[in-house]
Amino acid sequence: MSRGNTLCLNVEFAEHLELMQRSIAALSDTVYTEAEKAAWIASIAQSNLPERLSQQFVMEVTDEDQKMIGFASFTEGEIDLLYIDAAHQRQGVGHELLEDLELYARQEAWPSISTFASKALFPLCIKHGYQVIETQDISLGDQVLRRFHVSKPLHNEHHISRFFMETDRLYLREMLSIDAENFYRLNADPEVMKHTGDTPFADVEASRQFLENYDPYSEEGMGRFTVIRKEDGQTLGWCGLRVMPDGDVDLGFRLDQAFWRQGYATEASIACLEWGKYSLELESIIGRCHPNNIASRKTLEKVGMQFEKESTDESGEPMLVYRIRL
Repeated sequence: MSRGNTLCLNVEFAEHLELMQRSIAALSDTVYTEAEKAAWIASIAQSNLPERLSQQFVMEVTDEDQKMIGFASFTEGEIDLLYIDAAHQRQGVGHELLEDLELYARQEAWPSISTFASKALFPLCIKHGYQVIETQDISLGDQVLRRFHVSKPLHNEHHISRFFMETDRLYLREMLSIDAENFYRLNADPEVMKHTGDTPFADVEASRQFLENYDPYSEEGMGRFTVIRKEDGQTLGWCGLRVMPDGDVDLGFRLDQAFWRQGYATEASIACLEWGKYSLELESIIGRCHPNNIASRKTLEKVGMQFEKESTDESGEPMLVYRIRL
């Protein structure tokens, strides 16, 4: 399909209203219940859409027949509406819109771009490197819908996660420079770093520089992933795979203390192991930990790894090696 994007000042709001209603009705029942979708559609029908759109720019995506299949409305620094027609959801239209909106924002020298994302839009925002400012619960009749106020600074290099996974409670995406502050704090915690052999970042800028240059995804097709909690967009830490000097693929994880003992490391690790098995077609994956790191040993055992041998890490510290055959 050949698509085209158009930036409009005046729009036929009836067409946009119909697209919005179709878009909401088509959302999965696992994201919104039928009652929640009905309340959402009713609230849109009762809003003054013509006046709302008349005060904004509207970017439309059209198909080869020039039929609108998605649109976003925005003012400087803020996306108001973003909807994809039911027949074109999960076909990359939303991704195109966010891409083009960001390019436009950079051309206009906006310092950042933000939006209030529904639960349906939220995963796409996470993939594009937006971070949560706050969560809000909005009352629509007798229904309460959660939305996420998210923002993305535009002073860094344009970057979007090429890899994306989700579990029941988590999103996993590539590490991006927007993670710099979270990962600086993570590595500054002596308890978190106690058995790792790594050194903390000197400051947030050092963390940012590391992340901007971290790209094993291109060369190796894998890497560590930022772990984000679905319910509130909180960054928990990281988890992922990497290729070791001897060719083994290593599973690693590091979470903020506030999220220990809640099953997040196990949940993220299982997702990475499944990805390694089914997407990368790996035959085995190892896990390494210091003998005194009881929590990591338990996590490796929970995900099905078995003790293989004693070894040492790059700095000569003792290390236990576990392995799982896939």
